[in-house]
Amino acid sequence: MTALAADKELSFRGEPCIREYKAGVDILYKNAFVMFDASGYIVAGADTAACRYAGICVEQCDNSAGSAGDLYVKVETGDMGREAKVAITGTEQADVGTILYISDDQTLADKTATTNDCAAGVMTEYLSATSAWVKVKPGVNVASA
Repeated sequence: MTALAADKELSFRGEPCIREYKAGVDILYKNAFVMFDASGYIVAGADTAACRYAGICVEQCDNSAGSAGDLYVKVETGDMGREAKVAITGTEQADVGTILYISDDQTLADKTATTNDCAAGVMTEYLSATSAWVKVKPGVNVASA
């Protein structure tokens, strides 16, 4: 898939856990996957080295004309075990229970479909070749999944 160019709607299950972080120089769209860049600012999700998954952007934040840290962005962190119905690629029913990785700001994929292994969550229910329920959680690993 291609990166978002506008806000997107997602379905959720569970209670939200929302935190505010400093935004990088970027446009962050509602319900986009977002990451901490190498400097610790929130940027749009991408299969990028030295970035770490932060969560899902709660509302649009346009800091494209500012400096990193000028604005704060609200991020749904998934700390409460919340699940999101998300776009996926490169997965199948057999991937339920496995970790998915950032492909771009709206898509998660299995490890073979990404380069930089930025884990975003665990697939809890496979719906189709393009959609699944995922327990989205920063810092997810095999032990905490």
